Amino acid sequence: QPLARSLAAGLRSAAEGLPAGSARLAGMRERLVDLDERGRRGEAIASDEVAEAVVGLAEAAVAEAPGVAGVLMVYDELGRALEYAAMRPEAADVGLLQTLAEAAARSNGAPVVLVTILHQAFQNYAARLGMAQQREWAKVQGRFVDVPFLQSTGEVLTLVGHAIQPGEGDGGLAEAAEAGARRAAALGLLPPGFDKGEVREALARCAPLHPTVALVLERLVRGSLAQNERSLFAFLGSREPHGLQEHLEGARWGANGHLPFYRLDRLYDYVRDALGSRLYGGAQARRWAQVEEALDRLPADAGALEARVLKTVGMLELLGDGRRVKASAEVG
Repeated sequence: QPLARSLAAGLRSAAEGLPAGSARLAGMRERLVDLDERGRRGEAIASDEVAEAVVGLAEAAVAEAPGVAGVLMVYDELGRALEYAAMRPEAADVGLLQTLAEAAARSNGAPVVLVTILHQAFQNYAARLGMAQQREWAKVQGRFVDVPFLQSTGEVLTLVGHAIQPGEGDGGLAEAAEAGARRAAALGLLPPGFDKGEVREALARCAPLHPTVALVLERLVRGSLAQNERSLFAFLGSREPHGLQEHLEGARWGANGHLPFYRLDRLYDYVRDALGSRLYGGAQARRWAQVEEALDRLPADAGALEARVLKTVGMLELLGDGRRVKASAEVG
């Protein structure tokens, strides 16, 4: 829905939660109820109206409501509103964010703070719009202070390691996982800046994910086509084709030397099926296309092993860091 409509609804809810107070507060509540009702009827709400209501609410609450220091607005999942605006450019009200940011910057005695939470830069949500509009959206983001939150590889390994709980009688899984973690450490693949022992232990706990898969997950889930922890746990817990759950249903560990780790070639199939044509609209579209082209060029008598090798090399080129985790005979 439009930004103004959702903000008006949130402000009305907050104002109705304040004590009855004075006529000034009552007047602000009536004003916010009117804005909300207009939004529910589908009427347009001007950016200035919302900004003035926010500032007015802050001033009235600070003056009349004991213990109130100002107005804090937290807009979670702002990306959904930006997607809506990109699909309906004729009704887009992204400029409202700039108006609110400027109002917040001017607020002193009755502070207004606006926090937005989203997965990508503003202009990325405007990919379907023209370049001029994308630049305008980037200017709106420029009114805010960016506070990036990116989990490191070591933190993702720890998260995944705690999320995966092996069952009893794992058929040698623990020993194979520890051996794989030691091998990764010996090759210098562990991320820098962390206690090597702890990271190696976390890497072992990620089994049955192969160490190379565990090490590239962080770059996969924070890419422009993913949504961080949401994408990570979709991969771990969903039953999508080629995902971890499907792998677990068919994998059997035993003492016969076969180690059915979830490997990079299967991750490639999972990403390709999960994202489909979106792969060719992202920042690495050309590189994904190169891998697909290489697979198409395999001779008719090539076997499954050749395809798996190509997919593994492709994933290391796409998601590796180019220094430690990269395509090589030792890593692949």
